[in-house]
Amino acid sequence: MVMLREKEVEAVKPLAILVYERLSLILFGGVARKLVRTFELDKLFEEAGIYATPTLYMAKVLMASFLAFIVSTFIGLSLYLSSPSMVLLLVVILVSCFTPLAALMVGFLVPFAKRSGRRNGVRFELPYLAVYMTIMALGGLAPERILEKIASIRLFKYIRLEAQRIVRDVKIFGLDPLTAIERNAYSHPCKEYTELMLGYTTTVRIGGDVIHY
Repeated sequence: MVMLREKEVEAVKPLAILVYERLSLILFGGVARKLVRTFELDKLFEEAGIYATPTLYMAKVLMASFLAFIVSTFIGLSLYLSSPSMVLLLVVILVSCFTPLAALMVGFLVPFAKRSGRRNGVRFELPYLAVYMTIMALGGLAPERILEKIASIRLFKYIRLEAQRIVRDVKIFGLDPLTAIERNAYSHPCKEYTELMLGYTTTVRIGGDVIHY
């Protein structure tokens, strides 16, 4: 499913970005794949809700780090040659080393930050979601209609995004609503959300009382 979404996005990417991505894979694809396996980035990206290929993402991060090294070194040497001094040389060396490391660290930490933000945001809104779903169930709405309503409510910032993901899986990828909910819940970093949504789908499947769940 991630690959399908990646292809959909790729179809509208500017040529410059496509060239950058291909060059990144050629130069750093092997290293990127090792990093993905070592740090289990496939799972991390799924939990963070990032619809991108981890290998391509890390290859682009490595390419950005490499370019940062080239640019910072070129600028630093240009300054040094115009006004040579030991202090300036030391600064050039430090900047040339720090800049690519900073670019690498920022790119590497972004998925972790997104996962944390997704988990904490959903956890904060979870009590309101439970109340809203109960009210909608009292009105006799089917799971798909409940999700569509949640996906359009601005009161929920993070839960709305989860509902939009689920509705997209139903409408674009043809999953039934309960399966789409379960798929979303299994890959979610918030344990409380996972338990609530899986409990909800189980209750609906067995014909239980959703209102008192």
